[in-house]
Amino acid sequence: MKICYKNEIKTATITATDSTEFPKENLYSNQLAAHWSPGAKTGVIDFYNASGINIDYALLNGHNLTEGATITITADNTDIESPAYTGTLELCKIPLPLTDDEGNIITDEHGDPIIIIQWYKDVSLVNKVFVGGANAKYNYVRISISDPENANNIEVGYIFLGEALTLPNIKSGDKIRAYKTNSDSQKNETGQLYGYKKTRLKRAEFVLEGLTEEQRNDFDLFAATCDITEPFHLIFWENDLHIEEPLFCAMTEFPQPQEVPEGFLYNVTMSIEECK
Repeated sequence: MKICYKNEIKTATITATDSTEFPKENLYSNQLAAHWSPGAKTGVIDFYNASGINIDYALLNGHNLTEGATITITADNTDIESPAYTGTLELCKIPLPLTDDEGNIITDEHGDPIIIIQWYKDVSLVNKVFVGGANAKYNYVRISISDPENANNIEVGYIFLGEALTLPNIKSGDKIRAYKTNSDSQKNETGQLYGYKKTRLKRAEFVLEGLTEEQRNDFDLFAATCDITEPFHLIFWENDLHIEEPLFCAMTEFPQPQEVPEGFLYNVTMSIEECK
């Protein structure tokens, strides 16, 4: 499992063509609704840090990109026009139930939902852009986006560039597809129901088993940094993104690692909730 929380663009200088309505400064925000837009169907964003940008993962979230969009990352220490590194971001694929025109789930002859694989339009992700070694840090990083088939100008709500915290995979059987609703409802004195439908959010509670002392220290730093106030990206299984897409979320409770009696290992329970 990967946790992406140390976002290096927070301390980088951002240069980009932008629109008055959606300025590049919005990329410093944790709010997915605070979009950046170049005011066109193509755009380039440059990030610079004289101390270097150490990048393990790159994610785009809260965007309106179509399946035909191309997203390229380039990086160099001196000349971004002749980059030492070039990579691409991939759109995540997830299983979804097949539905009819009215949104009803279509089932097979056994009554089970028919599952199809579709791209997850809210997140684009590339695994391990840079991995350790002398070339892990670059002063200049550029993200280039082209989406000529988009009916609108491109918009991006959040970009993550940074190292990922690696932890043991979640305990088998833990629920990661529970939901919470923010909807309101009440009944009047005659029993009539009145309600206001709002957003449904994913929730999950799971156990990370067998953390080493080093992993526990890394986890403690993550927990102290984010607490229950800062969102982060959670990647459940990086090699099986079609099973569970990366989740932009925050902790609902502050976790307390518990030492395993048999040895110097720790278990920790995490409770998270999706951030829209």
